[in-house]
Amino acid sequence: MSICIAASAEYNYIRYESNEFCLYIVCWPPNAVFANLGLGLVVFICGGVALENLLSDKWFLKKVNGLNLLSQEVRMLFKLKFILPLVLGLLISSAQAQTFQDGKDAAQRGDFEQAFDIWLSLSRRGDVSAQTSLAFLYKNGQGVARDLDKAVIWFTQAAEKGDATAQNMLGLFYYSGQAVEQDFTRAANYYQMAAEQGDRDSQYMLASLYRRGAGVEQDMQAAARWFTAAAEQGDRASQANLAGLYENGYGVIQD
Repeated sequence: MSICIAASAEYNYIRYESNEFCLYIVCWPPNAVFANLGLGLVVFICGGVALENLLSDKWFLKKVNGLNLLSQEVRMLFKLKFILPLVLGLLISSAQAQTFQDGKDAAQRGDFEQAFDIWLSLSRRGDVSAQTSLAFLYKNGQGVARDLDKAVIWFTQAAEKGDATAQNMLGLFYYSGQAVEQDFTRAANYYQMAAEQGDRDSQYMLASLYRRGAGVEQDMQAAARWFTAAAEQGDRASQANLAGLYENGYGVIQD
C-alpha cells in the first residue's frame, strides 16, 4: 500500500492506494479550513480509477477551479500534514469495522454483551438484520437490561424496512398488548406484511384473526387460504385448523 500527498494545477489531494482500491481526499474549498474551523473535503473511493477521471465533469472542475484550490491556506494545510491523521483514522476505522456475522458469532458463544455492542453500532447505521437482532436482545435481556420499549423501537425500524421477522414480532406485541396498547388491527397489518413474505407463524396468526374476525372483517375463505399457506410449510396447528374447516365446510367446500 502507499499514501501520498500531491497537488496539480487543478486540485490538491491525498491518495491512498492498495491492491483493491484507491481513496482520494480532495481539499475543497480551501477557505473552509479557517473560516469554519474545519475541513471542506470531497472523498472518493474507487477501484483503480485516476483522480483526473473522477473529476472529469466540466461543471465540477469549473467550480473547483473557481475556488482557487492552490491558495496559501491549502499549501499550509498539506505542509503541516494536518489531514494525514484523518486519512489514517479512516483507514483504521474501516479495517476494524465489524459485521453482523461478528455479532452472531459472539451471541453463539454466549458473549451477548459483545453482540449487543456490535449490533447496536450496526443498527445505528441502518443494518436491518442487526436491528432485528438487537431488538431480540432487548426483549430477552441478553447483554443488556431487558427493555421491551426499546425492543419495540428496533423491531419497528426493521419492520419498516421490510424485515419479516420484525413484522411478525410486532404483530405479536400488538396482539398480546405487551409493551404496547393491544390493537388487533395493527397486529393483523404486521402479520399480513410478514405472511406475504412467507413467514409461517404470521400466516397462522393472520388466518386465526380472519377466522375470529379480530382486527379484520371475518373471512373464512381468507382464513382457509392462510391456514393452507402455513400448513404447506409444515405448521401442525394450521393443518389441524384447516382440517376443521374442511370438515365443517367453512370457507372451503366441505370434504
